[in-house]
Amino acid sequence: MTCEQPPGTAMILMKNAFHGKATNRHWASFDSSKCYKADGVDNKCIYCPEDCIDDSLTMAYDWTKCTGTSNCTHYVMQTNMPKCPKQYSDYLYLEYVCIPKADVFDVCSQPERWVRDGYISSPNYPNHYQSSQACKCSLEASWGESGVEFQIYELLLEENKDKECQDWLLIKNSKTKMRHCGQIFNTTMTVPGRVVDVYFYTDSNDVSTQMFQYFTRTLKGFWLYFKVVSSNMKISCGRLPPDDPGLMEVTVPPTTSRSTQPTTHATNNSRGHKTTCLDGGRSCRNKGKSNDSKSTAKRNSVNSADFKSLNLAFTSAVSTVLLLLLTLL
Repeated sequence: MTCEQPPGTAMILMKNAFHGKATNRHWASFDSSKCYKADGVDNKCIYCPEDCIDDSLTMAYDWTKCTGTSNCTHYVMQTNMPKCPKQYSDYLYLEYVCIPKADVFDVCSQPERWVRDGYISSPNYPNHYQSSQACKCSLEASWGESGVEFQIYELLLEENKDKECQDWLLIKNSKTKMRHCGQIFNTTMTVPGRVVDVYFYTDSNDVSTQMFQYFTRTLKGFWLYFKVVSSNMKISCGRLPPDDPGLMEVTVPPTTSRSTQPTTHATNNSRGHKTTCLDGGRSCRNKGKSNDSKSTAKRNSVNSADFKSLNLAFTSAVSTVLLLLLTLL
């Protein structure tokens, strides 16, 4: 595959890939007008709608390696097709488009422009991005609140073993924030609002590859498509200073997609009182001990008072009996 005409001016965007078994091309009733012809290619090696096709082997070749490049070479072999029993492939069909690099905005450096749609990528895409980056693209519609449609073609950003984001892409409107990291392909979403911000953040740990399922992949960053729903849109991109208020709002140390709000643990004990802990339960235990001590002291005080009252009552009863005996005598 190649998008080098002229060289280096376009990027490959994969659309489809599958193996195919050609139908009998020699039948008199065969209509080749519906087939995808290619100059200088044997009829047996072109895709026709009547062919048996199988896309279950696409993952084995990892075509994502081609996404974003200007040219790409893969070595493939004739293979048995599970969806076409007892048949081996005659060809491999690839469908892709070439996206002009001039239409792709760098999230960290791009002059302001008015557009209806376009593309945004991380710096140096499709190669590995740099560490310690903080950038933003602001998308502002000329009118309306219908929002922006996004399609993430590819996203490969570092996450730790707990699936927490070390590097991330964040899409934000006035009400919601959506943080993305790890491995994402061909995901679509619509974000409402007149102003939508796209943040890109990388930490100081420069990790260039990571294992995802079956493959060790280069952390290429991201490439997405955006389209304003109902009007033109002004887009402006650039780097952010460390003290940028918007960056400080969306950056939550450590940089994860999890909330860092204090966790409230409510503990109901056997004495019916509730203890609320804000530090993972430590103050809950200490507070419980303190309450237990106070409760024990209170009970001891009550028991002592009851005992004194009992003694006084007993003494008064004895005195009454003696007085009665003396009277009888």
